[in-house]
Amino acid sequence: MRNNRGSLLLLLSLLLLAPACDSSSMSELPVISQFLPPTATATPLPTATFTITPSPTPSVTFTATPSPTVTDTPTPTSTLPPASRPTVTPVEIARGNPERPWMALTFDAGADSVPLLSILETLRQANLRCTFFVTGLWVLENPDLLQEIVADGHELGNHSSTHPHFTELTDQEIAQELAAVEELVMQSTGQSTKPYFRPPFGNRDDRVRRVVQENGYITIYWTYQVWDWVGDRTAEEVFNYAVDGARNGAIVVMHVGAAETAEALPGIIEELRARGYRLVTLSELLVS
Repeated sequence: MRNNRGSLLLLLSLLLLAPACDSSSMSELPVISQFLPPTATATPLPTATFTITPSPTPSVTFTATPSPTVTDTPTPTSTLPPASRPTVTPVEIARGNPERPWMALTFDAGADSVPLLSILETLRQANLRCTFFVTGLWVLENPDLLQEIVADGHELGNHSSTHPHFTELTDQEIAQELAAVEELVMQSTGQSTKPYFRPPFGNRDDRVRRVVQENGYITIYWTYQVWDWVGDRTAEEVFNYAVDGARNGAIVVMHVGAAETAEALPGIIEELRARGYRLVTLSELLVS
């Protein structure tokens, strides 16, 4: 190593002392490499072997969630025999089968009750069964008349507890209105008001119909009315409205508190039957 170091120093001295030269004279200079120590042979480092085991791709299992089966709200239990219950429960019904000459005379009971005795007697004489929509307040005031309606074989429907505007109620208040009537009627007669509900004043919308159905009822509207709730109506006008509006599958709304209806009812029944209409309960009308 000492001899090699001296050779390097000598070579550097010669280069510093030498005059500038062109490229031709550079070829006469000693090759620097002959003064360098021999290239050391590097011992290669051992090659490290890395085994990379890839992490397994997690197995993703997709579980398909089946679409829920949509079913119509079942018709709630009724005291009517199975053959008499409707097979279809739409959100709202305003008319029965338009191909069949059947009609349903229905009565709302929510105000006066005096004319009802005459109405019930007329229905007995005509051997006719109808559907009565009752309110809770009316039931509380007329428990004996309610029992008479049931004893004569008539059908009951729910007309709310206090006769409010249903579109102004919350969902919970609607449910309470329906439940209060059902409880009163069941306690008094053992007969259910389900599955039929008629909104007071005919006041309803999509939300009301939905909540009503969620509580086990079908909203029943009407095909036409006889306007017997208007104060200046005469019995003749009630009669005319009743027979002029007649059509297949019609649901007619009347009121038990209307004296004009009680007076006109015998003639209405006679005329409708003479025109070939069969008068039935709501359940009979809605059976397919």
